[in-house]
Amino acid sequence: MTATLKLNPYSPNFNNSNVVKRAVAALDWCDQFRIANREIRVSSTILREVFANKDRGLGKWLYSNLLRQVGTYQVGKHPYAYILNREGYEKVSRLIGRQIPSEAEVVTQRYAPVLAGEPLEYRDNGQRRFHPIQNVRREVRRRVFEGWWDYDIETCAPNLVYQYAAQHFRKFRWNDVVAEPFPAVLRLINDKVGVREHVATLTGLDIARSKDLLSMLFFRAVCSPVSISGVFSALGNDPVALYKFLADDFIQAFRSDVKRMWEYAVWRDRYERPHQLDFLRAATQPPKRKVAQRRMAIYLSLERKVMDAMLDRLMSDKVTHVLMHDGFMSQTKVDAGELETAVEEVTGYKIRLSETQLGFSVQNEENPDVEALMTGIDVEDEGESKSSCDTDEEAA
Repeated sequence: MTATLKLNPYSPNFNNSNVVKRAVAALDWCDQFRIANREIRVSSTILREVFANKDRGLGKWLYSNLLRQVGTYQVGKHPYAYILNREGYEKVSRLIGRQIPSEAEVVTQRYAPVLAGEPLEYRDNGQRRFHPIQNVRREVRRRVFEGWWDYDIETCAPNLVYQYAAQHFRKFRWNDVVAEPFPAVLRLINDKVGVREHVATLTGLDIARSKDLLSMLFFRAVCSPVSISGVFSALGNDPVALYKFLADDFIQAFRSDVKRMWEYAVWRDRYERPHQLDFLRAATQPPKRKVAQRRMAIYLSLERKVMDAMLDRLMSDKVTHVLMHDGFMSQTKVDAGELETAVEEVTGYKIRLSETQLGFSVQNEENPDVEALMTGIDVEDEGESKSSCDTDEEAA
């Protein structure tokens, strides 16, 4: 008689109260993925705390039904990221008779201390302060925090990097007849609505995707018709659309000015970083031969400087607030003009704050989170080769 392999797939016994208790705990933990605006990285230690053993028994069954692994793992840098398996989430909830809470209810419950105005604890995520509420999707946040005020630094990355580079330009090109360097970048800063509408008309994309596209160009994303190009992908992998986009007069001027601006910013950073205090230099040191990563490090250090000054003022004024990347939410309306002046006095950088009162029916705009946007997008990288700025330095 021939032996045959009999498969006995695991099936949880939901008549067992301990099994139900573990399932409820896993579902409650997974609620964070329902309200997130992107995948969430989770360490293996946390997964063991939630699922016990995700490779066998109940832990494996819950894990395989509730989560999907995405992204990549890098030793010593970051763990895998995960998204919610929504069908599995509904299935497990149904099997144990658990009513699925609304996303607004999840946020209200998880962040009750924030809504109550209690002091927050942030953790450093690279050069940014981070609180999990920053992962909550914008439309859910609007509804839960209805009545609060939302403040964003307008065109934050272009504005801060432009000022940083322009200061260095003027230092070594003081006799240059150009009143304002990098004019196409300045046009985006001063007329963001017009520029975004121009890109939307040119490409057929909506305003949100047009903002993303401009951010990619600002951080010098590759514009070739290849699969690794974020710009090409945003244009539907259409070579004709890409050619039309790159042939536009403003886009050509913008790409040229952005390249020149970053040369001055990187040149200044190469000079200033060795003169920083040891602990600051160690905390913000970018890879030596990756100018692409240095660009992001330059921007994030400028953003952190401005946000530190803003946070000090908000705390001094006892304003109940939550930092949100390049802005914040506050329980009460603040004097934006006074806050802009305070930031300039401390940092030397001029900013403009947009102001919107939150509500479910309010469609407030947010800047793209450029750090998240540029993750995995290939960018142009000249390395540490001699640039036109080095010629300026020799001439000076």
